[in-house]
Amino acid sequence: MLDHFEGRSIRFNVPSFEDVPTMVLWIQSQTYGETMGSISALISYNQAQMIAASWCDANKDKVPTDITFIVRNKINLNPMGFVKISRINWIARNCELSCFLSEGYITKGFGPDILLTSVRYIFEELNLERLYGRVFGSNVNSDRICSIVAEDIGVLKDSFYLNGRFEDVHVIEVSREAYKNKIYSDDRLIKYIANRYNLIKNS
Repeated sequence: MLDHFEGRSIRFNVPSFEDVPTMVLWIQSQTYGETMGSISALISYNQAQMIAASWCDANKDKVPTDITFIVRNKINLNPMGFVKISRINWIARNCELSCFLSEGYITKGFGPDILLTSVRYIFEELNLERLYGRVFGSNVNSDRICSIVAEDIGVLKDSFYLNGRFEDVHVIEVSREAYKNKIYSDDRLIKYIANRYNLIKNS
């Protein structure tokens, strides 16, 4: 597995122990709860390091079914969020994708780059054929970004309770074939996005 993978303005890096404090703060934030649908129990930096070290030691010889990358700004390498590729099925060649962007970077144009770089990594480096994801119905920005390459294949009605109300969850899908058909389409917006993020060169 590569130790880094680059998009237009971002860079994916394998997390190191130095990234643990930042990730602990992220997963305990309200933003994480609102975008990812869960709140993690409060743990200390030392506890997080012990958990990570224990997991790595126990799973060092296993084929990974989960991969996590820290997302960094390509210019200054500041951490901005993370990407988790989970439930990797190496036989059926599919996985689930979750992306988290910390509060200071939301609506700054990094979202499409993170999603499209993730999709490229899944198809080009992992050689998978299909990915799935979930987006809250109220998360208009994420829903709009996902519509660039993903198909909405269903809605889980009132499946999550957040901030005092039930939320619909949209289930999305991206297949390798549909992705390639989209980026080579005649749609002007898709053409612009494909050129801006070098999707055709990298496909």
